[in-house]
Amino acid sequence: MGGPWFDGSSVSPSSCHDFWRATDDSAFQLNSMCQNFVADQTCTDANWVGAFEDLFSPSGTCNTPAREINAGLTMPVYSCEGVESYSASTGGMPTITVSSPGSCVGTISFDFNYPSTSRYYSLAQNGAFTFTVTLGMTDGMKVVQWNGLYNGAGGAWLGGDDAPASSCNNFWMATTPWFELPQMCKASGFQPSTSCTAEQWVSSYEDLSTPVSSCPSSERSINLNASDALLVNLDGSCTGQPGYLAGVADVSLLKRSTSDACTGTVSFANVYLPTSPYYASRGLLEFTLTLGTYAGQQVIKWNGLGNGAGGNWLGVQVPASSCDNFWILE
Repeated sequence: MGGPWFDGSSVSPSSCHDFWRATDDSAFQLNSMCQNFVADQTCTDANWVGAFEDLFSPSGTCNTPAREINAGLTMPVYSCEGVESYSASTGGMPTITVSSPGSCVGTISFDFNYPSTSRYYSLAQNGAFTFTVTLGMTDGMKVVQWNGLYNGAGGAWLGGDDAPASSCNNFWMATTPWFELPQMCKASGFQPSTSCTAEQWVSSYEDLSTPVSSCPSSERSINLNASDALLVNLDGSCTGQPGYLAGVADVSLLKRSTSDACTGTVSFANVYLPTSPYYASRGLLEFTLTLGTYAGQQVIKWNGLGNGAGGNWLGVQVPASSCDNFWILE
């Protein structure tokens, strides 16, 4: 209603005079990102696939904010494994179902990934963990937008509380340059080398496209062992992942047809324990590597799972791919 102020001035009436913002800025940032979000119009599977960071899930929901969308549009969320008894392998691999071919909107459900021993079980049975996801951009970032619980409708939650309805409740932000992969794979992009000594292969590299949840670090290397054989080394970057056997890099030899070949094959079929979620599909962990350049930088091109032929990976049929990843010289 306004009125006199201490210095003799008069304060005008105002129904909106100030705001207090949450100190962690999360609610403010989410609202801003929701307002600025623009959905993409056409999306191939390759547009969806990549590594992401979960920006707004509450602390303690998962072990880390690392997320991934894999070929076949699977979304295992291994970083949440064990939290509230969540299991990516229980009830089938969570997979995005797009509304139509080429659509940038899809649905995904984690309702069958909570066993009866979980506090979330009854909520999941009523559809609490079904969501609509939309690929697009906000504030210059590639993101996946999520609606709220119960596919945005809200509903019952723990302790008798109700989760509010929300059409925009979270974002996953892309963290690796998957968007550049199609350009790198073009004939005008990657240029294979024609003659490569062992020493030219040996170096430290950065893995551009493997999801963070598959290996905590993107650091990779190719080394010479005591017999001067080339080792494709994941130790130090994948150590600690479910069932990964550190210190057995000698089994991951790069096999070349000649001593100056710029192409070779490598298998990781023997670096995972039977307890690993990757163990059943380990036969697909064979790849062809090609040394060359992209935009003047030394890179190694990788084909896809099953030495490029694809196959059934964690219960999902992965398509064939002659160009699926790159390691770039650090």
